[in-house]
Amino acid sequence: MTARPTFTLTDVAFYERDVTFRMPFRFGVVTLTAAPQTFVSVELTFADGTTARGLTAEILAPKWFDKSPDLSNEDNFDQLRRALAIAAKAYRAVGTGTAFG
Repeated sequence: MTARPTFTLTDVAFYERDVTFRMPFRFGVVTLTAAPQTFVSVELTFADGTTARGLTAEILAPKWFDKSPDLSNEDNFDQLRRALAIAAKAYRAVGTGTAFG
């Protein structure tokens, strides 16, 4: 069996752009015509000193976590941004680990 590579998360960055949909999109109780798209960029440093960067992106969808009709789409977008920031802080706190450790 091959040893699992260990790494340290050395950087997490978030970027956003506004996306306008070509057609309205029904998502649960809301109909979206536009939403922010968040890009996450991470850099890992491996035990041997090499680095790697990974990127991903996703639309922030209102009512994803909190289905309350009292919250605006912008309130929901802010909840999702906070969740991303909490996740980044948690991953940074782990220190050195493995992909599935």
